[in-house]
Amino acid sequence: PGGAPGRAGADGDDLDVAAPTTTAVEPAPAAPAPAASAPAPPVRYKGSSPGNWSVVVPGEYRRMSTEKPRRIYEQRTDCEPNCRDLQAKRTEETPLVARFGSVDEREDVSVSVRGANTLKLTFLSMKDVTEFGAIDEATPLFVPPGANIIATTERTGESGKGYYQWDFEYGAARVLLTAAVEQGNCYLLGATAASERWDASEAGFRRASASFRVGADAVDRAASANKEREAPAGEVRLDDGSGDAKRKPPGTLDCKGPLPILCSVED
Repeated sequence: PGGAPGRAGADGDDLDVAAPTTTAVEPAPAAPAPAASAPAPPVRYKGSSPGNWSVVVPGEYRRMSTEKPRRIYEQRTDCEPNCRDLQAKRTEETPLVARFGSVDEREDVSVSVRGANTLKLTFLSMKDVTEFGAIDEATPLFVPPGANIIATTERTGESGKGYYQWDFEYGAARVLLTAAVEQGNCYLLGATAASERWDASEAGFRRASASFRVGADAVDRAASANKEREAPAGEVRLDDGSGDAKRKPPGTLDCKGPLPILCSVED
């Protein structure tokens, strides 16, 4: 009485019936998310032609060609048998000595060398970028007309060498240009990216500019004392003829960059 009746047994007695039970099934642990691949470490590239220079570039950048596209000369019917083949393909020289860039070629870091007297007429061999005058005086020699200059900075290397830097917009690109002079040659580091890629590339570009060394600043004193010492990881000597330095970048320079001073390919 007062309770719910159970199922009647064979002798008429009520039997207690246990309520059905359910067993909770714990969910399987979620598979760990794949670890994000670590960015490639930066690489310091060193060159010694025509003089010592070095720069640190983002590790994901690859070496790119510094050769001009080859020109094909017109066919001539009056060419004598002993004259040069006018249809021969020829590779033109450029002021570029090294070039690095993103896979899609929308970010570019280039090193070029030009005679200082091609920028400013002088009969003396320049030894420092300050001989072009103050940075504001030198700007027209290095920055193309029509560029929107955002900032200019100067720094002095360990050897006392001066470095000028220009940050400017040119067309649809943002450029960070650094210049130094050594033994009559002007060394230029140009870092260029499409304007919409600037935020992603700025940190690597500024590190490259700050790391750019020329002349005595680029000499590894420890290596000079021990020339048999192996290059540390993340360093490539472009003139030693081995490893990455020996591999010639494929292709030719397509001159998509906005700086005539860094790209001398003819249209």
